[in-house]
Amino acid sequence: MPESAALEFAPEMRQRWDWSTDDMRHCGHLVVDLIAHHLTSLPERPVFRPLPPELAERFRSAALPLTGQDPEEILAEFARDVEPYPFGNGHPRFYGWVNSPPAVIGVFAEVLAAAMNPSVAGGNHAATYAAGQRWLDGHANRSSGGSGSTSRSKPGWCWYATAMRDTFSLVPPYLRNDGNTDEVFGPPWFSEYGFQQTRGFRALKVWMSLKYHGLSGYAEAITRDIALAEYLARLVDASADLGRLATGLSIVCFRYAPPSSHGDAARLDALNKTLLETPSAAGRLFSPAPRWMACSCCGPALSILVLSQGTWNAWWRWYESWARN
Repeated sequence: MPESAALEFAPEMRQRWDWSTDDMRHCGHLVVDLIAHHLTSLPERPVFRPLPPELAERFRSAALPLTGQDPEEILAEFARDVEPYPFGNGHPRFYGWVNSPPAVIGVFAEVLAAAMNPSVAGGNHAATYAAGQRWLDGHANRSSGGSGSTSRSKPGWCWYATAMRDTFSLVPPYLRNDGNTDEVFGPPWFSEYGFQQTRGFRALKVWMSLKYHGLSGYAEAITRDIALAEYLARLVDASADLGRLATGLSIVCFRYAPPSSHGDAARLDALNKTLLETPSAAGRLFSPAPRWMACSCCGPALSILVLSQGTWNAWWRWYESWARN
């Protein structure tokens, strides 16, 4: 093969690497349509659907693609084989663990971060400053009655940062940059303070989300989640058939324990296991496996855990249905 030919992409291959503005807009519109459909249709779908065994086997046995596919074909495959089987944490009836639901502004932030695709290990570029923003440091200090300077300005932090840099930095001290923002290398690099030598622009999701919701928005959401958990705890306490085992922040652990069943621990455990697993398997809700908790009436006992993450309307509908049945 002539050297000149080896240095050039074939015409059909060049198009796959060098997208036109129209190509990007076309594919972007398709992706946004998929995102909008996924997020807006979740409440009407099952919380969780196990991946069919035949589809799981197809993923495991698929060969590495040797030739490229068109974006439309790839997105159609995603819509058919991936999107219908999420973990469930974006669903309003997902009550298990602290797996945050997707925030729309964070979804778009992730796209923008991928478009820039910088290494935020360090350097004098915008992503390192966005990743290193110290909003919460200053707020925490002011909230505690401090003067407004960040905690990182204290001698203890300076000693800790110096020790971390001396431990992990691969740059000899005489070559380390001093943080001059007029230079190419900019502030001290994050990669000098730990094992991680490169990092993506994950901080953009936090940066954009805090700007979008504001601190007051997050405070209101957290306050609401805690209030929902407290309300659920009161409902449990008011029921003669339920027993609350633990409450903390937005978490409530309780169990079905009618007075007539006290003393039969094995039957109660089996009943609570069924009460949790049956609606989960049917896709009506998702909660983690029953937890062993200390119960004042019968010692160690299986409990149902509900974690409130802004799912009040869906939870209330489920509770009313469960209470009726």
